[in-house]
Amino acid sequence: MTLLKKNSADRFIKLMTKSSPFLKQITFATLNEPVGSYPLLTLSRYKTRGINRNAIATLQNVSDTTINFNAKELVLPLVIPDSYIEDMNSSHEKVASYVASVFAMDLQYLFLNGDTDEKGTTDIANLRKAMDGIVKQLTAKAVDYKEDASKLEIIKTLVKALPENALADPDLKIYVGATAYTELWDEIANNSADKALLLNNGKIVYRGKEVIEIPELSKIVIINPNHIVGGICRDITMETQRYPEARGQKVVVSARVDFQVVTDYAVMEGEESEEVDDGDGD
Repeated sequence: MTLLKKNSADRFIKLMTKSSPFLKQITFATLNEPVGSYPLLTLSRYKTRGINRNAIATLQNVSDTTINFNAKELVLPLVIPDSYIEDMNSSHEKVASYVASVFAMDLQYLFLNGDTDEKGTTDIANLRKAMDGIVKQLTAKAVDYKEDASKLEIIKTLVKALPENALADPDLKIYVGATAYTELWDEIANNSADKALLLNNGKIVYRGKEVIEIPELSKIVIINPNHIVGGICRDITMETQRYPEARGQKVVVSARVDFQVVTDYAVMEGEESEEVDDGDGD
């Protein structure tokens, strides 16, 4: 077994995050220990005081936001065919990128859709069981919508449910899955009143927030990706073994990882409902 050196581990993590559209946007924290608590900057507002220079500006109702990490060990067994290395004259860097990209796409799916209550024994089910992803963690912030609502109407409902001043956050983004993105695009393209939402560069923007397609996302989510923290320990191991039956090389990567969502500025698509208050007073 080979424990990657710190520099090698950091390079592997960079290769990994570069391979995933979702991991590129979120915050990755360095975990020195697999279990621990990490304080974050308190973003409480209205703490400024009007005061003269001989007085003391007291702190009131200030509390730290703390992330509690309990990293789970994730293992990726992978077989790289000889033809990939021999016929394509692959370098060590290219092989490392290949391994990192496979791990990254699995990690992206887990961070999005992980569910420790998942049933079943398929590869996807076993992956989802590792930890709770963003859809599971944001369940308490799920917003229901009217039956037969279009995707654009669902997004409008979610925006109305956002906390005060959330839209003022310049990094707030709207994430949708591949199917939902296609439906949304068709709805806008076929409605002349909404076509202004389709920009010339092929993007959809609503209320100044870009709608981003993340293929595997199962729900529509509005959140600032900087407030999504993926913690990863630097004690990454990589072991290789000759696999002659498969005419290839077996590679096993092991890393300790956790995932936390640390924001109030977030909402998620809920369920269809007969009676939903759309905020218009109807």
